[in-house]
Amino acid sequence: MRHRLIIASPLVLVAVASAAHAIPAIARGAKAEEPADRSTEIAVGMLIGGADVGPVTGTGFGVQLMLGRRFGDWTLFGELDYLGISHKNDAEPKGSQTRGALIGRYNLMSFGGDKVPIMGTFWLEGGLGVQRFAWDAGGVLTRPDAALGFGFSWSGVIDRHKPEKRKTIGWFIGVRLHYSQAPSTGEPQTPMCAGPCDHATGPSRNDVAVMADFGLHWGH
Repeated sequence: MRHRLIIASPLVLVAVASAAHAIPAIARGAKAEEPADRSTEIAVGMLIGGADVGPVTGTGFGVQLMLGRRFGDWTLFGELDYLGISHKNDAEPKGSQTRGALIGRYNLMSFGGDKVPIMGTFWLEGGLGVQRFAWDAGGVLTRPDAALGFGFSWSGVIDRHKPEKRKTIGWFIGVRLHYSQAPSTGEPQTPMCAGPCDHATGPSRNDVAVMADFGLHWGH
């Protein structure tokens, strides 16, 4: 009898295993997807720097408003700037600049925000815009520009453990280059050497403004 049990035991185990394999698995509900890493971003700040408009070089100072949508490490902003253009003397014209632009920003590196309620981010940005200058003594100039910049933001994170309710609020600081071309005079320019050179050329029409921007931002 004992020998029969020894022989039968493996057969019983095989039968049980086969039966278990034959029983259909109970369907389980699909795992809930994590909320997408997206948020609406708002930034309000100040702009200050050099403003070049052809032969006119002055200082620009004004306000900046940005409204955008973040998709992971990328943020797409609509931007509106308003600056006053002034000079140290009265020989050059004064006026104001209004600028609208579409800016794309990429987060190069972020730290914090998970185990601690603060987060820092380094970013690069670039985009295209339109400038409109209105001179106090009369006349307007409208022209396109291209922007390239970098910066850093520091944020406090609220409800960081609840992705659907997560909020950020903090400050930012950055540097911008705005490239555009001076309007053509319509007259042929005489090639010349304004400094030591081996080839005479006409005056450059490239205008580059260097701006610092800083302010507050909020995201939800």
